[in-house]
Amino acid sequence: GWLTEGQYGPAYPPPLTKQQREQQEVAEEEHEEEEVEGDEYEAAKKRKELYEAKLKAIEEALEAEESHLQAQQDLLAKKRHVRAMARAKLEAAAEEAEATAKEEEEERKRL
Repeated sequence: GWLTEGQYGPAYPPPLTKQQREQQEVAEEEHEEEEVEGDEYEAAKKRKELYEAKLKAIEEALEAEESHLQAQQDLLAKKRHVRAMARAKLEAAAEEAEATAKEEEEERKRL
C-alpha cells in the first residue's frame, strides 16, 4: 500500500511497475493528443466566429455606404430637378422678355 507520512517525507504512492508506467505514458500521450485536437477545434471555432464577425461588420459597413450613396443620389436627383425647373422658368422669362421687347419695338416703329 501507500507509504505513510514520515517514512519518506510526505505520503507517496508506491512506485509503478514497468507495465503500469508504460500504460500511464500511453494514456498521457492519448490525453495530450485529445487536448491538442480539442484545442485545434476550439481555435478553429474561434477563428470561424472571428471571420464571421468580420464579414458581418464588412457587410454592415457596405450596407451603410450603399444607403449613404443612395441618399446622395436622391439628393442629386432633387438638385437636378430643381435646376431643370429653374432653367425652364428662366428660359420662359427670357422668351417673354424677348417677346415684350419685340412688341415694344414694333409699337415704337408704328408711332
